[in-house]
Amino acid sequence: MILKMIFRNIFRYKKRTVLTLITMIVGIYLAILGEGLNSGLENQITDIYIKTDTSHYKIYGKDFYLEKDDNDQLEYPIENLEKVEKILKNKDYSKRLLFKGSITDGKEELIAQFIGVESQKENLVFERDKYMVEGSFLDNENSLVVGFEMARLLDLGIGDEVTIIARTASQSINAYSLVITGIIKTGNTLMDSSSIFIDLDFAHIFADTSFINDIAVKTLLTDEEVESLEKLQIDFIPWQEEIKDILKITSIRRKAFAIISMTILVMAGVTIANTMLMAMLERQKEIGIMMANGMNNREILLLFLGEGTFVGSLGSFIGFLFGGITTKYYQNNGIQIAIKSSDLGINIPFSDRLYLYFDLEKSLIIFIVGILFSAVASIYPAIKSIRLDPSEAIKDR
Repeated sequence: MILKMIFRNIFRYKKRTVLTLITMIVGIYLAILGEGLNSGLENQITDIYIKTDTSHYKIYGKDFYLEKDDNDQLEYPIENLEKVEKILKNKDYSKRLLFKGSITDGKEELIAQFIGVESQKENLVFERDKYMVEGSFLDNENSLVVGFEMARLLDLGIGDEVTIIARTASQSINAYSLVITGIIKTGNTLMDSSSIFIDLDFAHIFADTSFINDIAVKTLLTDEEVESLEKLQIDFIPWQEEIKDILKITSIRRKAFAIISMTILVMAGVTIANTMLMAMLERQKEIGIMMANGMNNREILLLFLGEGTFVGSLGSFIGFLFGGITTKYYQNNGIQIAIKSSDLGINIPFSDRLYLYFDLEKSLIIFIVGILFSAVASIYPAIKSIRLDPSEAIKDR
């Protein structure tokens, strides 16, 4: 009987019920969409970093990572290289020489990060060939591959001659004129606007040194291999450590979205409480008659709690359904974005298309929280209803 009365009362005031439903639907929908946006952004940033820059592990010279952004890269050679390669013999890894410099077309000059690599091994780790938009990736010792954004800023194309300048390991200045043989677009705007790939042998000549200072390791390592590497005089850094600052930013974003979502759900809960309170005030006479006919406080309490919880649950389910469908759609198709990280003044790489991510577990939690908010919001009107005096309530006031 209680269930029948719940359904009857809910659809008695259709407009009010629909408005309450809309509030809850919007709250749950935005919460799931916000979570999908955060998860998608975090996954995409992580994916871009691993596939274009950090791989799964990075190996540097001893103590280089303590002040990574301020160090002269050429002052930190990797010691015990033979031992390192022996440990990594069954893994995909790329030996590299990194150093700072600049590139000029004779009119403008841009700061550049030179990356000297062995093309075959670099492709095993990062699949550079896959991201070439023009030309090829380092098919000979004199090859010069520049990032897409750098080429755009300097209006460069295949066959254009440029001058590359850098300080060598002995602190002298070296410069070479080379012809551009390739343009690469990794999707990492930071790399595409500053990176220049050159052959490792040429990099050694350019930087006047014979060592390497960076190794990118693609394959996940065993505990034994990790332990062996940590015993050597090197900085052995997993990708999580490399991008910890970025992950902190996404964590702050997640918390901010969570606060916004909770605020919306609280507002939805207040709307439900207000709706139920209005319903109770309008139905005082009816409640009094039910009390006089033997309906006890527990049944009246269940009636109002049931009405509020049902409306909230229905709204939460619809919001969950539409939120999930929308998030899944943008997970598969992405959202085209025209801005770049450089336009925002931040050092967070993202591609020109943002993909959301539907996390079923977290979305279900949001759905359940919506139901709980509805139930809690119905408590006060329910308690007010059972405190009515039957004789006073029956009077037509």
